[in-house]
Amino acid sequence: MKSAAWADPDRWLDICDPAGCPICQAGEPHDVIAESVSTWVTAAREAQLPGYVCVVSKHHAVEPFELTEPDGAAFRAEAMSAARILAELTGAVKMNYGIHGNVIPHLHLHLCPRFIDDPYDTGGIPAAGGCIVHAERRRPPPNGRRTSVRLRWTCRLGRAPAQGTFLITRTGDAARSFEVCWAAGLRPGAAGGFRNLRAC
Repeated sequence: MKSAAWADPDRWLDICDPAGCPICQAGEPHDVIAESVSTWVTAAREAQLPGYVCVVSKHHAVEPFELTEPDGAAFRAEAMSAARILAELTGAVKMNYGIHGNVIPHLHLHLCPRFIDDPYDTGGIPAAGGCIVHAERRRPPPNGRRTSVRLRWTCRLGRAPAQGTFLITRTGDAARSFEVCWAAGLRPGAAGGFRNLRAC
C-alpha cells in the first residue's frame, strides 16, 4: 500500500512550497482541456468514471482556506460552473466532489459524475488503479444498455485569457454531443465560466 506524501516530512515540506510543487514548476497540470482566469480544467486519458474532470487552482495553495478571499471566490465559482455544466452534459444523477491533495498538495477539486449503472453505487470511488474508462473507448455498462459517456479533448485554443474546448458524448436512446467553451471574464469583474453551451 502506498503511503501519503507526508510520510516523508522533508519531501512533503518541499512539495507544499511553490518552488517544489510539481504543478507550479511545470507551469500547469497535465491534460489541460480548458482554462479560465483562476483555474485549469483537466481530463485524464484514463479515469475511474466516465466524464471525470479535475479543476486545478492557478494559485498555489495546499488548503482552500489559504487562498485570498477573491481567489477563493473565483476558484469556487469556476469549479461550480464546471460541475454544473458537466452534470448537465453527462446526465449524471449526482455529482461527487473531492479535495484531497495527499499526493500533490496543490489545490484541486475532483468532479465525478455518477450514473445509475456505475460500479460504485454503494460506496465511494476507489483511488487510482482501477481505471474503467479510457478517453477513446466506451465502457459497456453491466445492464447492456449503451449509456456510457466518452470524454475526450478535441482541441485547445489559445492561452490566458483563453478558451478551451472539449467534447462529451453520451450515447443512449439518442446520441447527443455538446461543445462547451470555457472562457475567461464573461462579465466585468466576474470569475470565468463556461459559455456557448449548444447541441452540436
